[in-house]
Amino acid sequence: MLYRPENIRKEQAVLHALQLTQPIADQSNPLVLALEFWREEGFKNISDQVARLDQICFARLANFLGVPHGRIR
Repeated sequence: MLYRPENIRKEQAVLHALQLTQPIADQSNPLVLALEFWREEGFKNISDQVARLDQICFARLANFLGVPHGRIR
């Protein structure tokens, strides 16, 4: 899944929401995240945050583009 907020303020808000406020050495630009779904303790948290990203950000994007929400998931 690829997602890039429209400005640095929104990108910082996403990083804060995902609890990724610590700098990452040699990180790429844009930031690439590995979501560790195989770790049981993190699965629910990651799943909830991806669902929130889908329901809020992707829904708004689909509306802006005039396409069904399911087309950009």
